Amino acid sequence: MYVYTTLKKRNYLNTVINSFSSLACCSNSFVTEYVTDLSVCSTVVLEAIIEMVGKEEEILLRILLNHLEENNCIIDDNTRYILKKISFIPSTSSLELLYKDLIEKLQCIDNPSKDDFKLITGLLKQCYSFFSNQIVALSFLPLPNLFQRVDIFGDMIVDHESLAMFLKSSPIAANSFTSFDAVSSWLFNYGSDKNFPFRDVSDSFVDKFHEIMVKRGWNSLPNEYINSKRFARREYGNLASKIANNLNLVTNTQYNRIESISTYSQEDFFGRNHIIKFKFKHESYLDCDREGDCGFILRVTAASGEDDDSFNIQLVINSDLYPRDIHFHRKLAPLIEKSHFSLDVIRENGTLHKDFPVTWYGKPCRDRNKKHWCWGAYRFFSRGESTADSHNQKWFWYLGAGAKIRPVIYFFS
Repeated sequence: MYVYTTLKKRNYLNTVINSFSSLACCSNSFVTEYVTDLSVCSTVVLEAIIEMVGKEEEILLRILLNHLEENNCIIDDNTRYILKKISFIPSTSSLELLYKDLIEKLQCIDNPSKDDFKLITGLLKQCYSFFSNQIVALSFLPLPNLFQRVDIFGDMIVDHESLAMFLKSSPIAANSFTSFDAVSSWLFNYGSDKNFPFRDVSDSFVDKFHEIMVKRGWNSLPNEYINSKRFARREYGNLASKIANNLNLVTNTQYNRIESISTYSQEDFFGRNHIIKFKFKHESYLDCDREGDCGFILRVTAASGEDDDSFNIQLVINSDLYPRDIHFHRKLAPLIEKSHFSLDVIRENGTLHKDFPVTWYGKPCRDRNKKHWCWGAYRFFSRGESTADSHNQKWFWYLGAGAKIRPVIYFFS
C-alpha cells in the first residue's frame, strides 16, 4: 500500500500486483494474511486487493464470510463495496458452496437499511436465477437421436453404397433404430421417383446393414417396429421384409414398447406446453408399493409455428416435478435416456399407423395457412387442403386434420 499511498506511482503498483499474481498461491496467502480485519481497510486498499485477486473470487468470498461471521452479519461500507464487486458466477463446486454460505449470511441480516435491502435482494435474485437454472438443467434430459434432418444427406448419399458408408461411420446414426429410420426415410423421399434406379433394397445391402450393426454393437431391431403395412409400399423397396427375413437383424424379446396414456390432437401435441405420461412396470421393480403407478413423463416445449428450434421433448428426471399418479424410479433414467421415440397415428377413419419414424424430420412447423402442423414428411391435413415448406422432402404422408397422435417409447431391457 506504500507504493500507492506514499509514492503515488500507479504503474509501480501494477508491477507489484502482476508479480504477486504470477506466483502460485501468492495472492491467496498474501491477501488472506494481510486482510485480517476487513473493517479497517481503506477503499484504496480494497481496490488493490480486488485487483490482485482478479478472477479468484473465492478469496474475496472467504474474507467477506469471515468478516460477516465476526461482526454478527452487520453490513458496513467495505462489505457493501465487496458485495457490489462479486460476479455471482459459480465456476467451481467450492465457489458454489461459498455462494450458498453467503446467501445464508445475507438472509440473517436484521433490519437492513433501504439501500442495503435493495443490494441484498438484488444479489439474492442473481443467486436464485443461477441456482434455479441449475436445478432446471438437472431436472430434464434430452431424448436422444431426435430432430435430425433428412436433408443433411444432401448429395452425399446417391445410392445404397454411400448410404451404407454413412451408417458405418456417422455418429448421428447411433443405433439400429436411427439407422433403420435413416434408410426408410431416404427411400421414401427418393423411392417414389419412377426414375429412381435404386428402389429395391438388395440382399447385399441388408448384409452390410447386419455387418454394421455387429461392428457398432447395436441391438437387433424389434420385429414389431418394422412390421408395418406401410413398409410394404413400393417406395420402401422391400426394406422391412428383407430385414425381417434375416433372423440376425430382428428380435421379439428383450425390449420394451411403451405407449403414452393419452392421444393428442395436432394442436395439443405441437402447439402447447404439456407433459406426456407413460406407465409401465419394469422387472427390476416388481415389489414396488406403488403398483400400477410406475412410469415416467416427457416434457414437451411447444413449437412456435415458425421454422425454428423452439419445439423440444425431454425426459423429466426430477421426481419432485412428477404428478401424483406417476411414480418415477430414478434408476431407470439411463435406460430411457437411450430410448427411441416414434409416433402412432390414428386417422379420422380409425386407421392406425404404428411407429411413424421421426428421427430425421427435424422439428415441426406450421403450414403456410398457419392452421395445421407438419413434421417432416407428415402433413396433418388432407392433400390439397394446404401447403408447407418441403425442406427438400419430395413425398409426404397426408394424415388429415383430425388425426390423433400417440407417442411411443422403445428401449432395451
